[in-house]
Amino acid sequence: MKNLILVATVTAALIATTGLGHASTLDQNNAFGNGNANGSFEWQQQVTAGLSGQLAGITLYDIYGETATVSIGIGDAFTNSFVFSESVSLNGGSSGWNPGSTFIDTSAANIILTAGERFVIDESGASLPYSIDFANSSYTGGDLYTKLGANSPVDFDTVHGNGSLPFQTYMDTDPTPTPEPSSLLLLLTGLSAGVLLLRRRSEMLGPAPLVSSLLRFGIFARCSSTKSTPSAVRVSAELSARVM
Repeated sequence: MKNLILVATVTAALIATTGLGHASTLDQNNAFGNGNANGSFEWQQQVTAGLSGQLAGITLYDIYGETATVSIGIGDAFTNSFVFSESVSLNGGSSGWNPGSTFIDTSAANIILTAGERFVIDESGASLPYSIDFANSSYTGGDLYTKLGANSPVDFDTVHGNGSLPFQTYMDTDPTPTPEPSSLLLLLTGLSAGVLLLRRRSEMLGPAPLVSSLLRFGIFARCSSTKSTPSAVRVSAELSARVM
């Protein structure tokens, strides 16, 4: 019974280490927004990636707090080909000068970008106006496009002057899987429990049963030429041979 508990504990700890921990970095920052635009339109903001890596998420800003469809497409606006699309309840704010912010996790879409590559953030399907920065379009990484129904898309910057979608993008520059601290803690806990169980077993039954337990778990290989318990010298030799 104790052996089963040991195996289950260590196995669970090892499985837990497959959890991923990613640290995202703020890439594009265009958070300022002080106006609003018709929510019945579809809006697409061109964005230029400043870092290479996986697009971990975006933050959008809004005044009224409506529900909209937020999508991500690769390439220049205007595009209807999206690699990410999700219905999002946007947090509202108190005014155009103080919009609410909503973070949208895009990591599951595994959007890999290189520095300088263009992509678009698309907002559509809302019944209320969006938060749009009309007065000061400080973002130089791409234009804002708008489209109503079946009409052709229009470059808002060209037709109406300055304008941009308030947003922030976050990039995971090292998307290699890394164990989370909690997973490492669980692994250490499982291994410690295993060591304690083996130590108690050895104290109760002596050193020979301890070696047998290790052999049963596959930590040491039983020598096929004899059924006797391997000596410390032979165990050491086998371990050295496995390492080499």
